[in-house]
Amino acid sequence: GITIVKNELEEKFKILTVKENLHELIVNAIEGTQEFLFSCDYAGKVVKTKVCGSELKEIANISTSGCANCLAVADDNTVFVGSSDGTVKKIVFNKD
Repeated sequence: GITIVKNELEEKFKILTVKENLHELIVNAIEGTQEFLFSCDYAGKVVKTKVCGSELKEIANISTSGCANCLAVADDNTVFVGSSDGTVKKIVFNKD
């Protein structure tokens, strides 16, 4: 799962939300935009989520071949995923 926390001087590591079972294996990378949070894991799963109130809602996911080691998000929410097989994959999620 993923736990989103806020760390400020007044409130140290306040838990904002927890989403269980988002990934089955180790999360290797997380990157956020103004609207979405993208994450990828050791199994090659890439997930697009959105904070809705106090919940993290899964919008979409896709499985890539091999371990997803890193990701980068472009301004249009296109996601580039670097995999353990040496490839970089371009993922375009549908507009929400």
